[in-house]
Amino acid sequence: MQSIAAQTLRSTASPEFFREAFETRLIALSQTHDLLTRESWEGASLREVFDVELRAMASEDRVSFDYQTDVRLTPKAAVALGMGIHELTTNAVKYGSLSVPEGRVRVVWGLEHDVLRLTWSESGGPEVHSPARRGFGARLLERGLAAELSGGIELTYDTLGLVCHMALPLRALEP
Repeated sequence: MQSIAAQTLRSTASPEFFREAFETRLIALSQTHDLLTRESWEGASLREVFDVELRAMASEDRVSFDYQTDVRLTPKAAVALGMGIHELTTNAVKYGSLSVPEGRVRVVWGLEHDVLRLTWSESGGPEVHSPARRGFGARLLERGLAAELSGGIELTYDTLGLVCHMALPLRALEP
């Protein structure tokens, strides 16, 4: 919590923006905790984590999924991925594909040699440009989530939409 507060404070311009950003991050965290509580803190499925975070942003009908098998996550992995999904969704709603009615997100994942490969691809939104500086969400994904789950995260600022590639070892995800 202290890290989220400090990072949010560092990346916001005013107390009003801090309050809004911090509150939405706390809500995202609490939604994942609620999901884990319903599951007796034994874990949650990756799809459930997506559903909880997307429902909060009212954008789940504009996100499509393509996967062969769901992945059961440890509580630690569910919380980390929940925060990452929240940041991707928030960015898409504010600036990306979900900021316009025709925008869409496609989430694809699969297992390859004991590695979960997940791709979040935005399309139909405003033209994307690489940011001048890395915000909280990019830092959380590229450093925090990658380190927490011993994986790799790559953000690509394609003009057609943001693309996030994740490669996460199953040993860091599954109970």
